[in-house]
Amino acid sequence: MIDGNLRQVSSQKKGFEAMIKGYVSIKEVAEKWGLTPRRVQVLCVNGRIKGAGKIGGVWAIPVDAQRPSDMRVTTGEYRNWRKKPEKSKQIDEKEQS
Repeated sequence: MIDGNLRQVSSQKKGFEAMIKGYVSIKEVAEKWGLTPRRVQVLCVNGRIKGAGKIGGVWAIPVDAQRPSDMRVTTGEYRNWRKKPEKSKQIDEKEQS
């Protein structure tokens, strides 16, 4: 039953886009949070946005959904973690023992 459950998102967008009341599209959430639509899509796929789900082929995100915290490491802690120790340090350690 479609009656009053659908709304027109914007008349300026290409074509007619409808979403269930209480939910918004990825594009709207991306604009609201200052992220790219692709980043919001990844957050949905990974289950980081509570209440988000797919209706047909379109993601529906609750209007009151909170932006998840950024879990990426920005301290540089893992920077160059694959580099081997310098040989001079290895030689110094051998001489001390």
